[in-house]
Parts: sequence; C-alpha cells; structure tokens
Amino acid sequence: MKVYKKVLPYLLAVAPLAMTSCEKPTTEKGVVQKIDEEKWVYCDKDGDSLVDYRVYVKDRSISFYDYIREGDTIVFYCYSNDVSGMSISIPLYHIKSVNNRSMDDLKKIYQINRLRTKVGQPKSTR
Repeated sequence: MKVYKKVLPYLLAVAPLAMTSCEKPTTEKGVVQKIDEEKWVYCDKDGDSLVDYRVYVKDRSISFYDYIREGDTIVFYCYSNDVSGMSISIPLYHIKSVNNRSMDDLKKIYQINRLRTKVGQPKSTR
C-alpha cells in the first residue's frame, strides 16, 4: 500500500500531460491521379489535377487496389496537419471511404466477388 501512495500522485500528475501530447487524426480527401506498379496512390488535394501527395495503403484483408481507379475520390484519416508533398503509409482501417462508399461496402463487394469467382460468374465492378 505504501508503494501506491508514493507512485499514484506522480501518475496522476503526468497523465494529463501525456494525454495532451496525443495527436488527433485529421480527415484528408484527394482525387486519385495515378496508381503505380508499387501500389502508391498519387492524389490531388486541391483540384488542380496536379499530384500533391502519395499514399500507400497497407492492405491484407481485401484487395483494396482492385476497388480503386484513377479519378476516384479517397477519404482517409491521417495524423499530419498538412499532407502536401508527403509520402504517407497508412493501414487499411484508416480509409474512410472511396467514392462515398465506406470500407464496409467495399468489404461486402469483395465477399460477393469471391463467391462469384468460385462459381464462374463475372465480378461486380462497383
């Protein structure tokens, strides 16, 4: 009990400082201009059709890159205030939407396509 009395005040004093140092995620939105062979997605942030940043999505559950094309709008969470000029690597769960389709919608399409492939039917395009 004596240890708790000595340690607890220090933990209570440090906790608010640690909490304020955590960054909150921002929502970034961009139009896909190009996807290269290494799976980097080059995006335009400000609508001038020129690349402003690139994103790599670490994806293992669904083949995310099968469901994104040039001209698509991608919205994702990022821990940077300004992504202009950056190369960002994010996990799949940071993707909020692609063309206003949530990741849950893309996962459903993926599951439907897996079933259709097993029976020899054409895949759903969107």
